[in-house]
Amino acid sequence: FGSVCGEYLSEQQHKQATTLHGEQVHTRHLKRIIRAGTPIDCIDFSTLNKYRRRRQKQHYRGRLISDGTIKKEFVTFRQIWNWAKQNGYVDSRCPLLDDNGGWRLRFEKSSEKEKFKTWEQIERRIYRGGLSEDEIRELWNGVFPDQTRVHELFEHVENNARYAFIYPLFVFPAYTGARRIEVLRSEIEDFDFTALGADHHHVLAKIGQGL
Repeated sequence: FGSVCGEYLSEQQHKQATTLHGEQVHTRHLKRIIRAGTPIDCIDFSTLNKYRRRRQKQHYRGRLISDGTIKKEFVTFRQIWNWAKQNGYVDSRCPLLDDNGGWRLRFEKSSEKEKFKTWEQIERRIYRGGLSEDEIRELWNGVFPDQTRVHELFEHVENNARYAFIYPLFVFPAYTGARRIEVLRSEIEDFDFTALGADHHHVLAKIGQGL
């Protein structure tokens, strides 16, 4: 199984870095629990059910692994299995799927996350009391900062960042909505700083320094 996983990943280099990283993480868990030395054609539904039960007892950052995370790992397993079938390592359907191609396992729906709230709304909710530390942490994960707080963050980062590129890593996505991978792949030739105008001269100059 481990060898098949390695060959599969070696052919996925065309994928986006974040997608490939996710598959690598999933594969490490799959090989660790199913065991890399297991013959792939010996992996059946029972094996994967045991995998799920074991993962459900494990923690990440103080929380139990969710069914949503396990399903993502099984999606990667399904892709590995389909690749293995196309390349002659197995000749049977993925053991996760039924005769109609649907999931044989039933996954819990992830609980609805807290809606985004302003800083003040979160503080008022915490002040009322009755929340656990996890619930408070979940509230702060959904904070929606206003312009003033965003600029305060920028000022703090600019004054305290150890390296020049850290400041534009904050400013760039905040002003453009760009994803991290898009920011990291950007080059100075991608931007016409003159045409963008003087209104953003300070920010543009900082982004240019970082690039």
